[in-house]
Amino acid sequence: MKRLILLVGTVAAAVLLDPQPGFARYEGPWCMHMSVGRGDVISRCDMRSYEMCRVEMGGLGGTYCTQNPWYRASAAEQPRRRKAKRRD
Repeated sequence: MKRLILLVGTVAAAVLLDPQPGFARYEGPWCMHMSVGRGDVISRCDMRSYEMCRVEMGGLGGTYCTQNPWYRASAAEQPRRRKAKRRD
Protein backbone atom coordinates (compact mmCIF):
# COMPACT_ATOMS: atom_id res chain seq x y z
CA MET A 1 0.00 0.00 0.00
CA LYS A 2 2.82 2.36 0.87
CA ARG A 3 4.45 1.68 -2.50
CA LEU A 4 1.23 2.51 -4.32
CA ILE A 5 0.88 5.82 -2.46
CA LEU A 6 4.54 6.63 -3.16
CA LEU A 7 4.11 5.78 -6.85
CA VAL A 8 0.94 7.88 -7.18
CA GLY A 9 2.63 10.78 -5.36
CA THR A 10 5.68 10.62 -7.63
CA VAL A 11 3.59 10.55 -10.80
CA ALA A 12 1.41 13.43 -9.54
CA ALA A 13 4.49 15.51 -8.69
CA ALA A 14 6.02 14.86 -12.12
CA VAL A 15 2.81 15.90 -13.86
CA LEU A 16 2.22 18.98 -11.70
CA LEU A 17 5.80 20.25 -11.78
CA ASP A 18 6.04 19.81 -15.59
CA PRO A 19 9.81 19.69 -16.20
CA GLN A 20 9.44 21.15 -19.74
CA PRO A 21 10.85 24.68 -20.14
CA GLY A 22 8.38 27.51 -20.67
CA PHE A 23 8.20 29.67 -23.76
CA ALA A 24 10.28 32.84 -23.69
CA ARG A 25 8.52 36.09 -24.50
CA TYR A 26 10.00 37.89 -27.50
CA GLU A 27 11.29 41.39 -26.80
CA GLY A 28 11.41 43.33 -30.07
CA PRO A 29 13.08 46.58 -31.12
CA TRP A 30 9.72 48.43 -31.44
CA CYS A 31 6.87 49.09 -29.00
CA MET A 32 3.23 49.81 -29.79
CA HIS A 33 1.50 52.05 -27.22
CA MET A 34 -2.29 52.07 -27.03
CA SER A 35 -4.28 54.69 -25.15
CA VAL A 36 -7.08 53.07 -23.14
CA GLY A 37 -8.58 56.24 -21.69
CA ARG A 38 -8.01 58.49 -18.69
CA GLY A 39 -4.35 58.83 -19.63
CA ASP A 40 -3.69 55.10 -19.27
CA VAL A 41 -1.47 53.49 -21.90
CA ILE A 42 -0.82 49.81 -22.63
CA SER A 43 2.49 48.94 -24.29
CA ARG A 44 3.41 45.90 -26.40
CA CYS A 45 7.13 45.68 -27.05
CA ASP A 46 7.22 42.59 -29.27
CA MET A 47 7.25 44.31 -32.66
CA ARG A 48 10.04 43.24 -35.03
CA SER A 49 9.89 46.37 -37.22
CA TYR A 50 8.29 49.80 -37.43
CA GLU A 51 6.16 48.59 -40.35
CA MET A 52 4.89 45.65 -38.30
CA CYS A 53 3.96 48.05 -35.51
CA ARG A 54 2.02 50.28 -37.91
CA VAL A 55 0.13 47.29 -39.36
CA GLU A 56 -0.75 45.97 -35.89
CA MET A 57 -2.16 49.39 -34.97
CA GLY A 58 -4.81 48.96 -37.65
CA GLY A 59 -5.93 52.59 -37.56
CA LEU A 60 -6.66 52.64 -33.83
CA GLY A 61 -6.83 56.18 -32.50
CA GLY A 62 -4.45 57.11 -29.69
CA THR A 63 -1.96 54.46 -30.76
CA TYR A 64 1.67 55.13 -31.65
CA CYS A 65 4.99 53.31 -32.11
CA THR A 66 8.36 54.00 -30.49
CA GLN A 67 11.72 52.27 -30.33
CA ASN A 68 12.08 49.90 -27.38
CA PRO A 69 14.65 51.40 -24.97
CA TRP A 70 15.19 48.01 -23.25
CA TYR A 71 15.78 45.99 -26.42
CA ARG A 72 19.05 44.04 -26.66
CA ALA A 73 19.67 42.32 -30.00
CA SER A 74 20.73 38.69 -29.84
CA ALA A 75 24.02 37.63 -31.40
CA ALA A 76 22.15 36.33 -34.47
CA GLU A 77 20.45 39.70 -35.04
CA GLN A 78 23.51 41.89 -34.62
CA PRO A 79 25.37 42.92 -37.76
CA ARG A 80 28.74 41.25 -38.19
CA ARG A 81 31.72 43.51 -37.94
CA ARG A 82 34.60 43.06 -40.30
CA LYS A 83 38.10 43.35 -39.05
CA ALA A 84 39.93 46.35 -40.44
CA LYS A 85 42.71 45.37 -42.77
CA ARG A 86 46.07 46.56 -41.64
CA ARG A 87 47.92 48.71 -44.10
CA ASP A 88 51.70 48.58 -44.09
